[in-house]
Amino acid sequence: MSDDLRDRWNDRYGSSPRVWSGAVNPVLAFESKNLLAGRALDVGSGEGADALWLAERGWQVLGLDISDVALDRARQEAQSRAQLAGSVEFRRVDLREWVPEGGAFDLVVAFFVHVPPHERDLIFSRLAAAVAPGGTLLIVGHAVSDATSGVGRPPVHVLIDEADLLPYAAGFERVETSTRPREVAGPTETTPLTVHDVVLVARR
Repeated sequence: MSDDLRDRWNDRYGSSPRVWSGAVNPVLAFESKNLLAGRALDVGSGEGADALWLAERGWQVLGLDISDVALDRARQEAQSRAQLAGSVEFRRVDLREWVPEGGAFDLVVAFFVHVPPHERDLIFSRLAAAVAPGGTLLIVGHAVSDATSGVGRPPVHVLIDEADLLPYAAGFERVETSTRPREVAGPTETTPLTVHDVVLVARR
C-alpha cells in the first residue's frame, strides 16, 4: 500500500515542473510570526516552500513527504540557498507508519494532509504528541463545504470541519479553531471562487 501511495504522488508531482506556487502558506506566515524559532516539523512538505520559509527565519526544520519527486525538488531548492545549509532536512516517510519523537518539536505543521478518518486519527494524534511544552500544533485542511464549491478537491470523506480537529488539541492550553475563506482562480479570470480552510491552532 505504501508503494502505491508513493507512486500516485510521484505521478502527481511528475506531471508538472512545479505543482505549487513556491510561496509560503499565508496561515503559516500569520500564525508563526510571534513564535520564537526552534525545531519545526513540516508534514506533507511537498516541494518545500513552507519548510524553507521557516528555515530562512531561523527554524531548524524537518520536512516529510512520501513523494521522491517532490523531495528532490525541495532539496535542490534548499541547496540553492547556501545560507540554509544545516537548517533544513527533507525525508521520505509514510505518515501511516512513521512515529515522531514525543515532545520533540516547537512547531508541528500539517497542511492539507487529507486521509480517511481512521488514518487521520492515527497520524494527527502522533503529531499532537510530538509538540514540545510551550510548542504549537498547526493543522489546516479543506473544509467539507468545498465539496460543492466547484473547485477540485479530494473525496468528500477526507474533507474536514472544525469538530474533526478539536480532539487533537486535548491537553493543550490555548486552542483556536476557525474556518477561513479565501479566493482561488475560477473558470475565468473574472470569476474567482471562494473556498474555506479549516484551521486548528493549539499551544501547549
